[in-house]
Amino acid sequence: MVRVFAPLVLICLFSVGAAQADAPNLEPPVKRVIDSVILPGYEALQAASVDQDKAIAALCAAPSDENVSKARAAFSALVAAFSRIEAFRFGPAREE
Repeated sequence: MVRVFAPLVLICLFSVGAAQADAPNLEPPVKRVIDSVILPGYEALQAASVDQDKAIAALCAAPSDENVSKARAAFSALVAAFSRIEAFRFGPAREE
């Protein structure tokens, strides 16, 4: 039984090594996506959440129609910012 599986295991190991050698280097495009889309998206989400916190605090401190409108606008901006990065929730972003 070992005589049958040993050559198959060796063939699989060499095939994996050859496939990895032919694989394209994806690091540059992935880095571009991270730097130009994902990180700015999370920064915008953070800024929108700070703006929403301020708008809610202002509404609680001084209830008015104007402050309700500002709080709603801040919430809409927060939802839009989250929507832009929602698809990128993996790794540390998903765990924490």
